[in-house]
Amino acid sequence: MQLLDVQPYETALQRLLRAGVCSEDQLHDYHLSQAFRSLAYAVNRASLSVAALLPSHGPPISNEAPLSPPSSGLTSSSTTNADATGSAVVLCRMCTCALASQASLRTLIYVSTRLLCDEASAFGEGNERPCCTTAWVEALCSPGVRRSFLHKQMGVHRRLTLGYLLLLSGTVRAVTHGCAKGKRLHSHFVQFAQQLLADVVPYVALIADTREATTLADAAFVDGDDASLRDGTKKELLVPSLMTVEANNTLLHLFHGIALDVLEVHQHDEKQTTTSRRAVLDRDAPSRIWSVVSILQRALLRALEWVQSEIIWEMSSINSADPSTKTQAVNETFAVVRIALEDGFAQLIKKQETLECSRRAVEKQFGQNSKDYHAISGMMWTNTLRLFFFCRSLSNAWTYIYGGLGEMGVQHTDEQILALIASFVSSVPSFEGEEKEHDVFLATTMLLSGALAAVAAAPAPSMQAALWFSELNLTQQIHNTIVQRGLRYRDENVQKLSALLSRLILYSSSNNSAFRIIADSPDQLLELLSNGRDGASQCVIGVMIRAAVERPHFILPSLFRLLQHGDTNTRRNVLDVLSALPKASDDSAYGGAIAPERMRPVLRLLSEELLLRIQDEELQIRLQSSKLFAKVWPEDVCRSLLKLATQRDRSVKRKSSAQQALRLVVEAHTSDGSVVLLLIKESLTLLGENVTSICATPSTPADILAFATLHCGTLQDTVESQQVTNSSTEEEGNINERIMRLVALLGRHWAEGVINWTKACILPLLQRAMEARAPLEQELLVRVMSQIAYVCGATNEGLVALSLSCLHIMKPTEEGTSNSTVWLENLTGPSTALSSDASIYQIIAPLLFLRGCPRRIFATFVTVTQMPPPVAEIWEFLWSVLLNPNYREELSLDAQRLILELVCKYNASVMMEQLRHLGSRYMKEGFFSLVDGSIAFFICRVGFFCIGFLLSQNQALFCSKDMKSNLGLNEHEAEEGEMVGMVATAEKEREEEMEVTELVSGAQMVGRWAEDVVLPWLLSEDDAGICDVPFPVDFQRLSRSAVECLAIVMIAALNRQAFSDTVTPFVMLPLTQLAQHCRERVNFWKENCSATDALVEWSPSPHLLGRFEFAIHIHQRALNLLRAHPSGGTTIGLYFKHYMPPLIELANAICTAVLRLGKKDIAQVAVESCHALFLAVMASTGASPGLSGGETLKGRAEASKSVLMFLDVTDRNALVTFAVGSARYSDLPQVQSEGVKLLSALLGAAPEIFVTEANMDEAPLGEALTVLGSVALMHPDAKTRVIAEQVLGVLQAN
Repeated sequence: MQLLDVQPYETALQRLLRAGVCSEDQLHDYHLSQAFRSLAYAVNRASLSVAALLPSHGPPISNEAPLSPPSSGLTSSSTTNADATGSAVVLCRMCTCALASQASLRTLIYVSTRLLCDEASAFGEGNERPCCTTAWVEALCSPGVRRSFLHKQMGVHRRLTLGYLLLLSGTVRAVTHGCAKGKRLHSHFVQFAQQLLADVVPYVALIADTREATTLADAAFVDGDDASLRDGTKKELLVPSLMTVEANNTLLHLFHGIALDVLEVHQHDEKQTTTSRRAVLDRDAPSRIWSVVSILQRALLRALEWVQSEIIWEMSSINSADPSTKTQAVNETFAVVRIALEDGFAQLIKKQETLECSRRAVEKQFGQNSKDYHAISGMMWTNTLRLFFFCRSLSNAWTYIYGGLGEMGVQHTDEQILALIASFVSSVPSFEGEEKEHDVFLATTMLLSGALAAVAAAPAPSMQAALWFSELNLTQQIHNTIVQRGLRYRDENVQKLSALLSRLILYSSSNNSAFRIIADSPDQLLELLSNGRDGASQCVIGVMIRAAVERPHFILPSLFRLLQHGDTNTRRNVLDVLSALPKASDDSAYGGAIAPERMRPVLRLLSEELLLRIQDEELQIRLQSSKLFAKVWPEDVCRSLLKLATQRDRSVKRKSSAQQALRLVVEAHTSDGSVVLLLIKESLTLLGENVTSICATPSTPADILAFATLHCGTLQDTVESQQVTNSSTEEEGNINERIMRLVALLGRHWAEGVINWTKACILPLLQRAMEARAPLEQELLVRVMSQIAYVCGATNEGLVALSLSCLHIMKPTEEGTSNSTVWLENLTGPSTALSSDASIYQIIAPLLFLRGCPRRIFATFVTVTQMPPPVAEIWEFLWSVLLNPNYREELSLDAQRLILELVCKYNASVMMEQLRHLGSRYMKEGFFSLVDGSIAFFICRVGFFCIGFLLSQNQALFCSKDMKSNLGLNEHEAEEGEMVGMVATAEKEREEEMEVTELVSGAQMVGRWAEDVVLPWLLSEDDAGICDVPFPVDFQRLSRSAVECLAIVMIAALNRQAFSDTVTPFVMLPLTQLAQHCRERVNFWKENCSATDALVEWSPSPHLLGRFEFAIHIHQRALNLLRAHPSGGTTIGLYFKHYMPPLIELANAICTAVLRLGKKDIAQVAVESCHALFLAVMASTGASPGLSGGETLKGRAEASKSVLMFLDVTDRNALVTFAVGSARYSDLPQVQSEGVKLLSALLGAAPEIFVTEANMDEAPLGEALTVLGSVALMHPDAKTRVIAEQVLGVLQAN
């Protein structure tokens, strides 16, 4: 059958090249997809014509342009009218096009990878695509097979050979680096991997061994004469041809890709996780590398020889003072690398041959099933993996620097190459105790790879200097690692390679002053400290202190070096010096006191040295950093410590040490708040606010170096910061959040260290907080002051000092000073001033500080007379602000709430006394008058808020004795609960029980005010008269406050019977009375009018529906509170027990009344009843019910059950029956809609409730599904139908 839309392969290939296809997204284009499909069919063809196969240049840019005539030497008569397999012909065409441009090569590599890796696909006629893996593997490997078409053509056409090398190298690189999703060379293309090692690698090695060279016009060295390389005499230099170099690079790329593939498949460390099948590694295939490992060795040596020849020729061409010395250095360097390379391969090959001989002997004597045979096989496989690791490391060092003509990447910089060398050197294992064979092999491989990269990237000494100076810190780390690890090994190769790298670093940097510190020796004073723990060392301590003061930039760094690298006695001597140094300004034990102005730079440099080595854990312990950091000036260390403590640190050592040092600094300066002000100032500088820094400026070269080393960060920090993803919801947050959190915590530590709280200690901090203008600055100061206020307000004297400071800012003094009237001036200022954020902040900031105090101390005073005068004055002042109409009108609702939360911190008895007083003063006859009405409604709102807030604060009201709740606790009180283990003490429980009595009376007061003030306005039939009153907004706020408060009282009543009498008239009686009235009217209709179908007059109580509406709002708010609370499930079961029967009864009565009496205007009552039950069901999710008695053990096993399953069986059945019935009630669509929501919520919250012991046949569930199905088809409301369909879909899917 003729294939659809199949193009000639040349046309298809040209279309792909013109489009530059190199990604899956580009193949979404139909024409490009068909072009790739056509190419795939051409590859699978048994034969294709190869006439005019090789043009002299790249492919034409359009279909109309004819192929350029073949040039001499590029085609032969043998290609005319010849036939070959489709894959060979397509590969020939691709190889000739590969040299056109880098874009063409990139496209061809992508196409070749897809042809190799893609499986067959069928998307309908005209879109099916065959699998070309077998044909393409045969084509790629055919040049290594004698008498094959490609082998013959590549022997004639050089451009074809060069294109094949680039295409093969790129294809293998793409597969081994995971570019093909889920495909691995040795796991999915075993035949291809085997043929690469068996046929292709030897063939490419023959090309690389071909001595094709071009003679340079200038003087050069003979390529094959090793003696000429050592002598440095001028002879001819034969430069290898491009094809020879690319063949050698192809070998290195092939071995690197094969080794990388084997190791990653073996370690199951593939980058692509969506593999079609698990990666399986056949050990026989990788073991074939032993037959061609010598090819890799020759390729590396050949590459080193080319680089060595070129660099020596170039050095001899430049007039130099001493060319022979430099030439000798280059020759010695390459000789060490070459010998180590040969020894590394020789040891691996020798060990493999020894193991092979041993295995053959064991097989001959005991057979292949013997234990020794398998043990030796395992050792041979381990040695094979070592060879792959060795090949991967060495080839990586070369291919990273010299990618070859086919390499698509940009040339790497010196910094990147230095980072590569550092990655090799850092992998050298530390030498501890006896040498192990594995450690020696790993050290040899890593050091050899680093040395190979160094000599390949910078073979000349002048180039070495540029390489090592590109990143001085990293170079020093490399050298330290070599000294501390490499030179400690006894293995000869490891020592030679370590010495080579060290010599490269020191030789290139010997003329630079930045590296002289590596080789400098301490002077005579420092040598005395190193001679032991004797009298001389003790006597020199005083002199050393003087020397440190005179020459701090030299002595202190040297002391720290001795402390870090010296023996035990030397460290103890240095520790004595450093510990005594901060005391030199006030202690004459070491030659007299030193003026503080001279000690300041010494202490500053000491602090810098401490900061530079703060991540040294041992140093932090032995230096007794508490004493050292306590003596340095906070101005010298605060900003640096803040920066270090908030930077990302993988080891967390530096970060934790910096945080500990900051804590020690603030704890050493608790006499006043200056250190807190300094922390705020420096943190604002780091946050980017425009705050002048007070950090000293570096003045000397050593000081500048230390400062730069500390503040510029390290390469590890930069790499880690680049690797951090933006989740998170990440654990530590951004830098601003970390700084503010740390400074707030330090403020709390400072407050915990204050012994005597005074107004002088707190007032400067509050005044600084009032000066904040920027939002970030305001947030920081509020968080810091809240933490300080929490600690300060936890004691009587601290609360008094904080109250005095706040009064100084908020309340005008008798003298009327301007500083003390800032708060009231903002409060009574013009409206334009209040519109600014700064004015609003100055109003609420003192309130936020007081709000941070714990309630425990406030609540200890049961009367106003028992309070300290400042605390009582705060109480009176807050109430005066609330009751003053001029102030209250200017306060926002948030500010009013803050003031009310503050007065609620006082004891409940004090609050109840104040509310009674206000009630007797304002709640009297005529409070609806224009003069007193507004203040009366405000007092009611205050009462509702305060009673509700106090109820929510009392833990005893909102939890059973089996499970305590933290409802209503603020952040600091929750933290306090955590400190005491979340277990209330007997005293605290006794105080809460005593407070309950006052709250009961408060709840009764709320009930009276709601009955006398709120309900008359809500139930008034003369709405026009109410609207004429100038404060309708106050009425609305009052009603919302009443609903909020009564909802909290309703929740409290579920646990405490004492509150039931207060809340029952508002939440229970309207339900029962309205249901009773409906039943009476229906009964009257049945007795008198059912025969005549006459209408019955509907005449309920004039306010019955209004009371029901008020009650249902309270129910909804209470259920929302329970739903939001994490342990609301402990109470929701009681709600079902008390309120589900009247709600169901009311809904049924309303539906009957609507049906019998035709009163559809009251159908909304049934809807609201259903909605209340829906909210109750939703509130039951996500919380476990409280268990008691014998149900405890059973509850542990049934903790995952829904709260609804712990209801009584009768209640559960009633709830299910009502949900199904309301969802089926089609006479009232709005009721049916709410019933569908209720039924859906039940199915989601407790699906097991539909399968009871009495209905094991799942009849209720089937009935529910039937109802939902009918609603989804026939309900008039579209949203209801959608809900029913979604619920049915979920149930059917599960």
